Amino acid sequence: MTIVGLDDTDSRERGMCTTYLAARLAEAVVDDGGRVDRKLLIRLNPAVEHKTRGNAALALHTDLDPERALELFAEAGWTREGDGPLMKDGEPFTFTLFTAPIDTWTRSAQIVQGMLAELGIEMEIQTYEFGTLLERYRAAEHQAGFMGYTYTNPDIVHLWFHSSNIGSGLAHSHFPSDELDALIERSRTETDPDTRLEIYAEIQRFISDRALWVPLWTNDNYIAVSAAIDGALVHPDGFLLMNDATLE
Repeated sequence: MTIVGLDDTDSRERGMCTTYLAARLAEAVVDDGGRVDRKLLIRLNPAVEHKTRGNAALALHTDLDPERALELFAEAGWTREGDGPLMKDGEPFTFTLFTAPIDTWTRSAQIVQGMLAELGIEMEIQTYEFGTLLERYRAAEHQAGFMGYTYTNPDIVHLWFHSSNIGSGLAHSHFPSDELDALIERSRTETDPDTRLEIYAEIQRFISDRALWVPLWTNDNYIAVSAAIDGALVHPDGFLLMNDATLE
Protein backbone atom coordinates (compact mmCIF):
# COMPACT_ATOMS: atom_id res chain seq x y z
CA MET A 1 0.00 0.00 0.00
CA THR A 2 1.18 3.51 -0.82
CA ILE A 3 0.14 6.30 1.55
CA VAL A 4 0.16 9.79 0.06
CA GLY A 5 0.21 12.61 2.62
CA LEU A 6 -0.69 16.25 1.99
CA ASP A 7 -0.48 19.29 4.24
CA ASP A 8 -0.36 23.09 4.10
CA THR A 9 -1.22 23.74 0.46
CA ASP A 10 -3.84 26.41 1.26
CA SER A 11 -3.34 29.58 -0.77
CA ARG A 12 -5.36 32.80 -0.82
CA GLU A 13 -3.83 33.65 -4.18
CA ARG A 14 -4.32 30.30 -5.92
CA GLY A 15 -7.38 29.08 -4.05
CA MET A 16 -5.92 25.60 -3.59
CA CYS A 17 -7.11 24.36 -0.19
CA THR A 18 -5.53 21.13 1.06
CA THR A 19 -8.83 19.23 1.19
CA TYR A 20 -9.66 20.16 -2.41
CA LEU A 21 -6.17 19.17 -3.56
CA ALA A 22 -6.50 15.77 -1.84
CA ALA A 23 -9.81 15.20 -3.62
CA ARG A 24 -8.26 16.12 -6.99
CA LEU A 25 -5.24 13.91 -6.27
CA ALA A 26 -7.52 10.97 -5.44
CA GLU A 27 -9.31 11.51 -8.77
CA ALA A 28 -5.94 11.56 -10.55
CA VAL A 29 -4.92 8.27 -8.91
CA VAL A 30 -8.14 6.60 -10.07
CA ASP A 31 -7.86 8.12 -13.55
CA ASP A 32 -4.31 6.73 -13.74
CA GLY A 33 -5.62 3.22 -13.09
CA GLY A 34 -4.94 3.09 -9.35
CA ARG A 35 -7.29 2.50 -6.45
CA VAL A 36 -7.96 4.73 -3.45
CA ASP A 37 -9.06 2.66 -0.47
CA ARG A 38 -9.34 5.47 2.07
CA LYS A 39 -9.41 9.27 2.13
CA LEU A 40 -8.43 10.40 5.62
CA LEU A 41 -8.42 13.70 7.45
CA ILE A 42 -5.51 13.41 9.91
CA ARG A 43 -5.24 15.47 13.07
CA LEU A 44 -1.60 16.45 13.62
CA ASN A 45 0.17 16.82 16.94
CA PRO A 46 -1.25 20.10 18.31
CA ALA A 47 1.61 20.45 20.80
CA VAL A 48 4.32 20.79 18.14
CA GLU A 49 5.47 24.40 17.87
CA HIS A 50 5.83 24.51 14.09
CA LYS A 51 2.54 23.43 12.59
CA THR A 52 -0.16 24.54 10.23
CA ARG A 53 -3.03 26.66 11.45
CA GLY A 54 -5.63 23.92 11.55
CA ASN A 55 -3.41 21.05 12.83
CA ALA A 56 -4.82 18.84 10.07
CA ALA A 57 -3.52 17.05 7.02
CA LEU A 58 -4.89 14.63 4.43
CA ALA A 59 -3.83 11.07 3.59
CA LEU A 60 -4.82 8.77 0.73
CA HIS A 61 -4.39 4.99 1.00
CA THR A 62 -3.75 3.72 -2.52
CA ASP A 63 -2.34 0.73 -4.40
CA LEU A 64 -0.35 3.04 -6.66
CA ASP A 65 3.33 2.41 -7.36
CA PRO A 66 5.52 4.72 -5.21
CA GLU A 67 7.22 6.17 -8.28
CA ARG A 68 3.86 7.13 -9.73
CA ALA A 69 2.90 8.58 -6.37
CA LEU A 70 5.95 10.83 -6.57
CA GLU A 71 4.79 12.01 -9.97
CA LEU A 72 1.49 13.00 -8.40
CA PHE A 73 3.37 14.69 -5.58
CA ALA A 74 5.07 16.77 -8.26
CA GLU A 75 1.66 17.95 -9.39
CA ALA A 76 1.10 19.10 -5.79
CA GLY A 77 4.31 21.14 -5.82
CA TRP A 78 6.85 18.59 -4.53
CA THR A 79 9.60 18.13 -7.10
CA ARG A 80 12.85 16.26 -7.31
CA GLU A 81 15.83 16.70 -9.61
CA GLY A 82 17.67 13.45 -10.26
CA ASP A 83 18.63 11.84 -6.98
CA GLY A 84 18.27 15.09 -5.06
CA PRO A 85 15.85 15.79 -2.22
CA LEU A 86 12.12 16.18 -2.61
CA MET A 87 11.57 19.96 -2.57
CA LYS A 88 8.70 22.40 -2.28
CA ASP A 89 8.99 26.20 -2.21
CA GLY A 90 12.75 25.85 -1.82
CA GLU A 91 12.49 23.64 1.26
CA PRO A 92 13.40 19.93 1.40
CA PHE A 93 11.09 17.23 2.70
CA THR A 94 12.83 16.46 5.99
CA PHE A 95 11.95 15.41 9.53
CA THR A 96 13.68 14.02 12.63
CA LEU A 97 13.05 10.64 14.22
CA PHE A 98 13.82 10.15 17.93
CA THR A 99 15.05 6.78 19.15
CA ALA A 100 16.99 5.10 21.96
CA PRO A 101 20.46 3.49 21.75
CA ILE A 102 18.96 0.00 21.38
CA ASP A 103 20.64 -2.07 18.67
CA THR A 104 17.48 -3.22 16.87
CA TRP A 105 15.99 0.28 17.03
CA THR A 106 19.15 1.94 15.72
CA ARG A 107 19.50 -0.49 12.82
CA SER A 108 15.79 -0.27 11.99
CA ALA A 109 15.94 3.54 12.00
CA GLN A 110 18.81 3.37 9.53
CA ILE A 111 16.82 1.02 7.28
CA VAL A 112 13.81 3.36 7.32
CA GLN A 113 16.15 6.29 6.69
CA GLY A 114 17.57 4.55 3.63
CA MET A 115 14.16 3.64 2.25
CA LEU A 116 12.91 7.21 2.54
CA ALA A 117 16.13 8.56 1.03
CA GLU A 118 15.37 6.58 -2.14
CA LEU A 119 12.26 8.76 -2.48
CA GLY A 120 14.14 11.97 -1.78
CA ILE A 121 12.90 12.31 1.82
CA GLU A 122 15.54 13.13 4.42
CA MET A 123 15.02 11.60 7.85
CA GLU A 124 17.47 12.63 10.55
CA ILE A 125 18.03 10.25 13.49
CA GLN A 126 18.39 11.65 17.01
CA THR A 127 19.33 9.20 19.78
CA TYR A 128 18.57 9.79 23.46
CA GLU A 129 19.07 7.81 26.64
CA PHE A 130 15.76 6.06 27.31
CA GLY A 131 14.67 8.24 30.25
CA THR A 132 15.40 11.40 28.27
CA LEU A 133 13.58 9.94 25.27
CA LEU A 134 10.42 9.41 27.33
CA GLU A 135 10.63 12.98 28.70
CA ARG A 136 10.84 14.39 25.18
CA TYR A 137 7.95 12.20 24.04
CA ARG A 138 5.79 13.38 26.95
CA ALA A 139 6.67 17.00 26.12
CA ALA A 140 5.69 16.43 22.45
CA GLU A 141 9.08 17.56 21.20
CA HIS A 142 9.21 14.82 18.55
CA GLN A 143 8.02 14.68 14.95
CA ALA A 144 8.33 10.90 14.87
CA GLY A 145 9.83 8.30 17.15
CA PHE A 146 10.49 4.63 17.77
CA MET A 147 8.91 2.77 20.67
CA GLY A 148 8.33 -0.85 21.55
CA TYR A 149 6.78 -2.93 24.28
CA THR A 150 6.25 -6.46 25.55
CA TYR A 151 2.82 -7.05 27.02
CA THR A 152 0.43 -9.97 26.97
CA ASN A 153 -2.84 -8.07 27.50
CA PRO A 154 -4.30 -5.74 24.85
CA ASP A 155 -5.28 -3.35 27.64
CA ILE A 156 -1.85 -1.81 26.92
CA VAL A 157 -3.74 0.46 24.49
CA HIS A 158 -5.01 2.43 27.49
CA LEU A 159 -1.43 3.35 28.42
CA TRP A 160 -0.41 4.20 24.86
CA PHE A 161 -3.48 5.97 23.46
CA HIS A 162 -6.05 7.09 26.05
CA SER A 163 -6.28 10.89 26.33
CA SER A 164 -5.81 10.74 30.10
CA ASN A 165 -2.21 9.67 29.49
CA ILE A 166 -1.28 12.57 27.21
CA GLY A 167 1.52 14.68 28.64
CA SER A 168 1.87 12.71 31.86
CA GLY A 169 1.83 9.09 30.71
CA LEU A 170 2.78 7.10 27.64
CA ALA A 171 0.33 8.50 25.06
CA HIS A 172 3.21 9.77 22.96
CA SER A 173 1.12 10.35 19.84
CA HIS A 174 -0.60 13.25 21.68
CA PHE A 175 -3.85 12.50 19.88
CA PRO A 176 -6.91 13.40 21.99
CA SER A 177 -9.97 11.59 20.67
CA ASP A 178 -13.33 11.05 22.34
CA GLU A 179 -14.02 8.24 19.87
CA LEU A 180 -10.82 6.37 20.68
CA ASP A 181 -11.23 6.95 24.43
CA ALA A 182 -14.73 5.49 24.28
CA LEU A 183 -13.51 2.39 22.45
CA ILE A 184 -10.72 1.85 24.96
CA GLU A 185 -13.09 2.29 27.90
CA ARG A 186 -15.54 -0.20 26.34
CA SER A 187 -12.72 -2.72 25.95
CA ARG A 188 -11.99 -2.49 29.68
CA THR A 189 -15.56 -3.18 30.78
CA GLU A 190 -16.72 -5.71 28.17
CA THR A 191 -16.80 -9.25 29.59
CA ASP A 192 -17.67 -11.23 26.46
CA PRO A 193 -14.33 -12.35 24.88
CA ASP A 194 -15.57 -12.27 21.28
CA THR A 195 -17.10 -8.79 21.63
CA ARG A 196 -13.96 -7.56 23.37
CA LEU A 197 -11.87 -8.91 20.50
CA GLU A 198 -14.01 -7.00 18.00
CA ILE A 199 -13.52 -3.80 20.00
CA TYR A 200 -9.75 -4.25 19.98
CA ALA A 201 -9.82 -4.86 16.23
CA GLU A 202 -11.69 -1.56 15.83
CA ILE A 203 -9.13 0.17 18.06
CA GLN A 204 -6.31 -1.19 15.91
CA ARG A 205 -8.00 0.04 12.73
CA PHE A 206 -8.46 3.49 14.27
CA ILE A 207 -4.77 3.67 15.23
CA SER A 208 -3.56 2.34 11.90
CA ASP A 209 -5.82 4.53 9.73
CA ARG A 210 -4.54 7.66 11.46
CA ALA A 211 -0.92 6.47 11.56
CA LEU A 212 -0.67 7.11 15.32
CA TRP A 213 1.63 4.10 15.31
CA VAL A 214 3.02 2.25 12.30
CA PRO A 215 3.91 -1.35 13.29
CA LEU A 216 7.32 -2.36 11.92
CA TRP A 217 8.29 -5.70 13.44
CA THR A 218 7.74 -8.25 16.20
CA ASN A 219 10.71 -9.88 17.88
CA ASP A 220 11.06 -13.66 17.90
CA ASN A 221 12.78 -14.98 21.04
CA TYR A 222 14.53 -18.36 21.00
CA ILE A 223 15.30 -19.99 24.35
CA ALA A 224 17.44 -23.10 24.72
CA VAL A 225 17.33 -25.16 27.91
CA SER A 226 19.54 -28.12 28.75
CA ALA A 227 17.82 -31.50 28.81
CA ALA A 228 19.20 -31.89 32.33
CA ILE A 229 16.92 -29.08 33.57
CA ASP A 230 13.36 -29.95 34.50
CA GLY A 231 10.51 -27.53 35.31
CA ALA A 232 11.74 -24.50 33.36
CA LEU A 233 8.87 -22.44 31.89
CA VAL A 234 8.63 -19.67 29.33
CA HIS A 235 6.64 -16.66 30.53
CA PRO A 236 4.07 -15.22 28.07
CA ASP A 237 6.25 -12.08 27.96
CA GLY A 238 9.05 -14.17 26.48
CA PHE A 239 11.49 -14.65 29.36
CA LEU A 240 12.54 -17.83 31.13
CA LEU A 241 11.08 -18.77 34.52
CA MET A 242 13.36 -20.92 36.65
CA ASN A 243 11.46 -20.68 39.97
CA ASP A 244 10.50 -24.37 40.04
CA ALA A 245 13.34 -25.67 37.89
CA THR A 246 15.49 -28.57 39.07
CA LEU A 247 18.75 -30.03 37.79
CA GLU A 248 18.68 -33.77 37.22
